[in-house]
Amino acid sequence: MQSPMIDQIADFLKDSNQLTLLTGGALSLAFVASGLVLIPRIVICLLAGATYGLVTIPIAVPSITLGALVAFLTSRYLAAGFVQKLLGRQRLLRSIAHAVDQEGWRIVALIRFASPLPGVAANYLLGLTNISWWSYAWATFVFCSPQIILFVCLGAAGREAMSDETSSIVNQVMIAIGVISAALTIFLVARRARSTLRALDEADRIEAAAAMSKP
Repeated sequence: MQSPMIDQIADFLKDSNQLTLLTGGALSLAFVASGLVLIPRIVICLLAGATYGLVTIPIAVPSITLGALVAFLTSRYLAAGFVQKLLGRQRLLRSIAHAVDQEGWRIVALIRFASPLPGVAANYLLGLTNISWWSYAWATFVFCSPQIILFVCLGAAGREAMSDETSSIVNQVMIAIGVISAALTIFLVARRARSTLRALDEADRIEAAAAMSKP
């Protein structure tokens, strides 16, 4: 079931076929919001790509990064107590937070490719770690980009496929190549990322068991 907010965004884009200052601003706000609350970012990327095409990529990437950074700073300076309570109940979250403290942006990169938890939850979780806001921001910008580009391209490919213009064939081919390349990259890196995150969780489990066994 789609959220009411997604329905509203879809209706807005349906009624606004041209990218203007107003529609671009509204789209940017939707992407920022996806980093703060549980709005399916993938759906927004698909809708934006289908409505406006690849031109939405320069809007999506910095806006999503900004939303993630706002959530990160909110967690670090305003809602740390609440997030820490959630963190204390989940061993996997604790292991991820510990790994970020040890490895910094490398773990952020892995999470952006293959997070075991929703992106919004990761944004708030990472605010409790020792990573600097700058390292978090640029790692999010760089390593979120492949997925954003992929889903915007998929939306744009659907738009081109519905076009009656024969000149769109070249665009369809180029988009298809981009989609295949991005999907392959994400698949290969995500598989490695999931393996690394599972290893981190297993290491944390072994460490916890060893600590409990000590007299």
